[in-house]
Amino acid sequence: MMAQRLYEAGYITYMRTDSTNLSQDAVNMVRGYISDNFGKKYLPESPNQYASKENSQEAHEAIRPSDVNVMAESLKDMEADAQKLYQLIWRQFVACQMTPAKYDSTTLTVGAGDFRLKARGRIFAL
Repeated sequence: MMAQRLYEAGYITYMRTDSTNLSQDAVNMVRGYISDNFGKKYLPESPNQYASKENSQEAHEAIRPSDVNVMAESLKDMEADAQKLYQLIWRQFVACQMTPAKYDSTTLTVGAGDFRLKARGRIFAL
């Protein structure tokens, strides 16, 4: 019901969809936001596109914020959980058009007798 209230208030697009498609206006809006707020380093040369699932219905656009410039904190008329849901939708929408994250990976192998233990980890590369 929170998503329904966000939709009815005009904060998100129609939420009963499994589509990954974004309108060209939405792509342009989020790419402009990324460029202005994060810099060209985080903006791929061309928009990221995602394949739809085999049986998905393409009647609606993907769930996204109606306006990328509206932050969750500004949704004063919504309850805290609705603001958190909006924040999740907003972050995923922005992230879907950013360059992939880069990581530094480490592998550690320790041997003891006949046993080998291996641990792997990764952190964001700065």
